[in-house]
Parts: sequence; structure tokens; C-alpha cells
Amino acid sequence: MLLACAIIAAACSGSKKQPASAGMATVEVTATAASAPTATVAAQAGSLAAQIGVRGALPPNRPIDLAARYRRTDGAAPAAKPFVAEANIGDHRTFQVLKLTSGALEGKIPPDFVATDTVLLAKSAHAYFYEDVAISPDPADVQAAADMFETSVWPTVTGVFGEPAIPGVDGDPRIVVLQAGLGGAAGGYYSGDDEYLRAVRPLSNEAEMVYMDRTLKAGGASFNVVLAHEFQHLVHAKNDQDEESWVNEGLSETASGLVGGAVSSVNSFEAHPQTQLNGWRAAASRTTARGRPSSATSPAGSGATPRSGRSPARAATAPPVWTSSWRPPARRGAFATSSPTGSPPTC
Repeated sequence: MLLACAIIAAACSGSKKQPASAGMATVEVTATAASAPTATVAAQAGSLAAQIGVRGALPPNRPIDLAARYRRTDGAAPAAKPFVAEANIGDHRTFQVLKLTSGALEGKIPPDFVATDTVLLAKSAHAYFYEDVAISPDPADVQAAADMFETSVWPTVTGVFGEPAIPGVDGDPRIVVLQAGLGGAAGGYYSGDDEYLRAVRPLSNEAEMVYMDRTLKAGGASFNVVLAHEFQHLVHAKNDQDEESWVNEGLSETASGLVGGAVSSVNSFEAHPQTQLNGWRAAASRTTARGRPSSATSPAGSGATPRSGRSPARAATAPPVWTSSWRPPARRGAFATSSPTGSPPTC
């Protein structure tokens, strides 16, 4: 409307008209002293029009800078700490584990962090495999998971997406794969907070790591597929930190498919191409273990990112898989992106 008014006003104040041709009216605006203010309005209108549908430039989320600005640290904290020593089989370590219940999934309550005692049951060239002591899996299964990581997940994901930040915040050349009870609503997750020192992110585990739920059998195909999904998030954090979440999730689904998982989300989107990719409702982001929408999910328009890889035999009873479409309510300051204390994880 402003642009149209500007053109009309300019035309009435000294513009030259070209003869109309074949039913089309052409107006050429000639700037004069009288029309200069109107031309400025037109330029502004054009600039605004060019920005329609374009997100405003937001400052990047840089936790080290935020911690310094909020005076949590005395100046910029270091990005890493010196490497101490390689962990050995049988070593215990306490991790802060995020419990993602159905209430947290729906944004009704904040998720809880629980200090969890774990034991190192296997290690490979690129990873440590820690298990919650409450699970007590067969060490042979955990070693099988480590072997599959080296022969399948690591070469496949790094070959396509690049390598993670290693050595990272702990100076260790290995990443951490931790299996524990995650609250029943998540097959696995990755938290970028772990890649900072606790002075910057108080609940950080100070390691490049991913989390796997206890319902996944270590060494099984399902474990491998979900691990590839989460590992891609870890790799992505180093190579493209500010990527849109929906793109990041799509690439993790691709990683799952590359190691043998069924990329059910692609089929779902092909069936419902009207689904919005970059915005979801929390209640509509749950999917069953085999990637089919749960009863709370609208078949078309949920925008969920289904997770493949659970055993078909367990699909009927397995809990819904949490995806990164969930975000804690804005009032939860401990998880707000602009807060120096923490950011939401990615599943």
C-alpha cells in the first residue's frame, strides 16, 4: 500500500507517463525535489517488502560469551581443559543425566537432571561406552556395540558429515556414549552444553558425548541406528553450530538410514507434503517406536520427526520417542537459549 501510494504521489508531482501499450499501464517515476520524501517512503516500503518471510537477524548463541556477560566467569572461560588420562575398563564416573518424562515432553514440567553412577564397559578407537550401573548389561553386548560403532557408525557418519570436535572440551580424543534410563520419552539425545566447562554450563558433563536409552539393547541393530542419529548431532555441532533444527534433524534421519535404519520420516513427509518442517506443537511431536504417529499426533501436519530403529516386536509397548521438536517453555530460564546456564538438548 505504501509503495502504491508512493508511486501515485510521485506520478502526480512531476513524473512522466509512457503511453499505455496493449492494455498494460506503465508508470515511470522521475524523482524531483517535491517527490524526494515520497521516494524515500517507497524505498523503505520496498526494503520491508524484501524482508517478508525472512527471520530477523538474531545474535548467535555463544555460551562462553554469555557466561562472561552475565559475570558467571571472570572474562572469557577457556574452551577446554587439559587432558588428564585415558579411562580404563571398570572405571566409574558420575554423569548428569536428563530425565525426559512425558510431562517434560509436553512442556508441562521441566525435565530433571539426575546424578547417575556409571561404569566403563567398553572402549574403542574413538569412543568410551559407559553404562548406568542400574542396567547391568552383558559386557559382551556393550563390546559388540563398540565394534559396530567403529565399523559402521563412525566411518559412515564422519565420511558424509565430517568429524566431531576431538579432542574436545576434556582434551580426550574419544567421545562418550552413555546408556542410561532417560525418563521413558526419549530414545536418545545429544546436549551441546556438555561441550563447555561447568563454569559456563553448570550441568555440563564436560565431554563430547551422546546419550542412549536403556530400552535399546547394546550391540543390536536398533542401538546402532539410534546411535548414528545422535552422533550426527554431535558432528553437526562442530561443523554447523547455527543450523536450523529441522535441517539438523533431517540429516540425523539420513545418518540413521545410511547405517541401515528405515527413514520413515521421508515416507511420512511424501504422504503429507503440507506438513510444516520448521515449527511443531509439543503434543503433536510424539511418535511410536516404528515411526508411526501416536494417538496424540495428527497424521497430517504434526511435523514430527519419527525415530526408526526400535525392535518391531516391542513397537506396541515401547514409549513414544522424543524428538527435538520439543522445547522447554520460555519461562524455564535454565534452558532458555539466552540464558548462561543451559540450552535444550537435541534428540
